[in-house]
Amino acid sequence: RDGGGIINTRIAEAAALAIVMKYTKEKLMEFGGHIQISPTWAESLLSRMNFVKRK
Repeated sequence: RDGGGIINTRIAEAAALAIVMKYTKEKLMEFGGHIQISPTWAESLLSRMNFVKRK
């Protein structure tokens, strides 16, 4: 973001999914696990990281 890039919920969701797929994909719901990465989860992550919409 410091370099001017856009960080939104879709990017956060895709990044989290890629990280979990690489290391422990069996924990994802699609593969019988308990982790579900949703847009709501991504919004929560971004707000906890203090990435809010700029005006």
